[in-house]
Parts: sequence; structure tokens; C-alpha cells
Amino acid sequence: MEGGTTAEREQGLAELQDFVMRTYRALVRVERRRHNTNHLSIDHLARFDVSLISTEDGTLDWFVNEVERGVAVSLFSYSDWQWALSVMDEWGQVTLAWLESVEDA
Repeated sequence: MEGGTTAEREQGLAELQDFVMRTYRALVRVERRRHNTNHLSIDHLARFDVSLISTEDGTLDWFVNEVERGVAVSLFSYSDWQWALSVMDEWGQVTLAWLESVEDA
């Protein structure tokens, strides 16, 4: 089967999700220390651009090209405007709640 078996693809997806979550948690720790706050935009919305690279020993490693967070995030929404508008509407509500929580802190 092109692209691997179902089990191999599921394992690859699990490895990707694990890599992204470990990277996310590390970024949150660094940003909380650096900014001395628990109010981070990355907690509400983030997009990770992740790639694979072949190592010298023939294995594959994940690496992060970029991380976008908060209102700066690009969701590649140009193909489905209805979906993009629903995400923007929900994001607006989340942003307002976040701003109110920061203001109250």
C-alpha cells in the first residue's frame, strides 16, 4: 500500500501528535517563565508547521518550521470561506473572554 499500512500511518500520526504536544508544552513553559504570566495566546489557538527530515543514519526526525499563535495565525482558510468565517467567529468569542480574564487578573 502506498504511504504505508493503516497501522503504520496511525503510528506516524501518533508520533506527530506526540512531537507537537511535547513542543507545545515546552514553548508554554518557556513563555510563562519569560513573560511571568499564565495568560498566553498560545493557550487559545496555535498552528504548528511541522516537517520531516532524513538523518544521516536513515531515520526520520520531526522539526518545527514555525509556530503561529493567537490572532496572527493563518488557517489556510481560502478553500472554505464558510468554515473560515465560523472559525473567526469562534476565535472572536474566545479572544474576548481571554481579554476579559486578563483584565480581571
